[in-house]
Formats: sequence, structure tokens, C-alpha cells
Amino acid sequence: MKTNLSFTGLLLRLVGQAPKPVDALVPTEQQGKLTTSIRLAEGVRHFYEAQAEHLGISLQECLALTLTGVMRSSWEPQASELELQVDRFFSLFEEHGIAATDIPAILKDCSDIEKSDLLERRLLLNKLNKKIFTTLSSLFYIEIGWLRGERVLPYQREYRLYKNAFGIARYLTIAKRENRNVRVLFIVQRNTSTQILQRLYEAYRRGDDIQEVNVKVIVELEKVVNGVSLKTYDVFDELRWNYVKCRRDIKLIMMFCNKTGIRFDGYELPEAAYSSLRNNSILAASVLNGKRDLWYADQLMWNDERNLEQDELSSIGRYYSSEKLDIYEDIYKDPDIVRNWDDFKSGKYDINVR
Repeated sequence: MKTNLSFTGLLLRLVGQAPKPVDALVPTEQQGKLTTSIRLAEGVRHFYEAQAEHLGISLQECLALTLTGVMRSSWEPQASELELQVDRFFSLFEEHGIAATDIPAILKDCSDIEKSDLLERRLLLNKLNKKIFTTLSSLFYIEIGWLRGERVLPYQREYRLYKNAFGIARYLTIAKRENRNVRVLFIVQRNTSTQILQRLYEAYRRGDDIQEVNVKVIVELEKVVNGVSLKTYDVFDELRWNYVKCRRDIKLIMMFCNKTGIRFDGYELPEAAYSSLRNNSILAASVLNGKRDLWYADQLMWNDERNLEQDELSSIGRYYSSEKLDIYEDIYKDPDIVRNWDDFKSGKYDINVR
């Protein structure tokens, strides 16, 4: 996980030469360097030796760079915020697996950024503006404040799943029309003691118990932007499997995907990764592109004994009909039912009567 004070981030700030420290940060009588001794733990020393060797500098110089970066981050908040804009700009593309050479093409409709600008942090910083931030926020579903270098989380708004199956079906129907591919991910925290489906079944049997078994929902959207293929992630909220109304809403989404052919998968994440995702403190791409295992969420829609919760399928089917999800199921399968998609997206149900 990357943080504001990551080793790479600190050194990148220094490459851009942050504004000169104010007088209070330097000795008034002596401007020379101060020699001091630092006792490092063995693991820390090995880490810094490797970083120093990679950078082609001495261990002492590497430590000095890091400490200077910490000092400037603390004493020069305006420099820190501006440097964070550049750090997060590059991090956003890197974590989504997008090559730097493709960045100008992706942003060509909202900026005049060229490849050469990416080599000089100051040039890039001067070109980052509101239009670019708005475009990136819309494309990657990221908070504009986070992109601006403010100390906010990358995700602060979430789509509400609870009691909103009709709205989610509408969202997926529009998303499929506007993107090359759509996939829904149902994410749980790893538990080595039991299989995921067995653990969900136990939560299902316990009912509304104080012990939570949570499922996080994220929609993966595959796009083509100015000839560049990329995947972005829209973060939905988290629901408890052992609360019947929450579980019903998740299964309604699964059933809609099953009926329309939208691919849906289950991901199992280590505790630390899931916690970061749950707290919205990390880019979803950095977690989902890391170490994770599959669990077979589609089994919960099978109408046979392999589905441990098979007895709930009939009630989920009735909810599906009562929530009128078949309206969007029909539109998904036959988009021509909608006369005007712009009106439809704005909330108007402009649908041909058959």
C-alpha cells in the first residue's frame, strides 16, 4: 500500500525541488551540514542500502534525502499538497496498469499534456487543472479532492446497495451500454479456517447475529478511451450476509447478472487488503490487481444441492419480480426498447410500448 510518506513519494518530491525552506528551518549562525549518528535495525539498514545502491548514492545520502522529504512534507504543506497532486496523478495510472506513454492520449480531449511533460514534474504540475481533475474523477470514480492533493480518501461517496436493487439494475444496464465490458465483484475477507461458501452458509443460518460476515461490491468497467484500453473500478458499499435484507439485495444483483449474462466473480482478500478497501483508504485497483483468490459466487444461483442456500432461491425470485428488475433485464437484452438513451440516463423512462 502506498502512503503519503512512501519512500518513492518522498524522493519524487525532492526530484522536483520543493520550494526553499523558510528561514526558521535552517540554522541562523551556521549554514553547514550537521553530522550525526543513526543506529539502524538490521532490516532497515538492508532496505536503505538496497535503495541507495539502486539510486547510485551512498547510504548517508539516501537517509538524508528521506529525512529532508519528511521535513518538507511537515513544514511546507503547500509544497506537499502540490507534490501530492503529481504523485497521485502518476499513481492513479500506474495502479490501473496504464503505461505512461498512453497518458497524453487518454487526456487529449481535456488537456495539452505531451509525453515530454511527464518527464518534468514542474511542467506537469502547471498543466494540472480543474478540467483534468474532473475528467479523471469521472473516468476512475475518484474524489477530486484526493486528485488535488488534499488529505482526503480516494473514495468518499458510495452507491447504496441496501434496498436499491432496482437502481443497481439500472446502473448496470447503462454501464453495459457505455463500456466495452462490465463485471461485478463480490469481495470477502480471507478466512483460512473455513471455505467461503461454507462460511456464508453458516452466516445465513445464524441470521441477524452480532458477528458480521461482510461482502463488499465493486463493479469493474472495461473501457476504450481514445484508442487506449483500460479497466476502472466503481466502489459500492458493503453489506452483511447474515442480515436477511442485506443478503437478499446482494442475491438480487447476482440474479440480475445471471439472467442478463453479466459476468460476476467472488474475490477473497487478505485481512489487511480487505480492511483498506473497506475503509476506502486505498485505490481499488491496487488491491484487486494484487494477491487475491477466487471463490465461486455463481454457485449461489445454482438450483441444485451444490448450492448450500438453495432453499432461498424461490424467495429471491419472488423479490426479483416484485422489485420489477425484469424491466431492466429486458432493456439490457434489447437496448432498442429505449427511444432516447440521454433522456433515459437522466431518469426519464422513455421506453417503446410493445
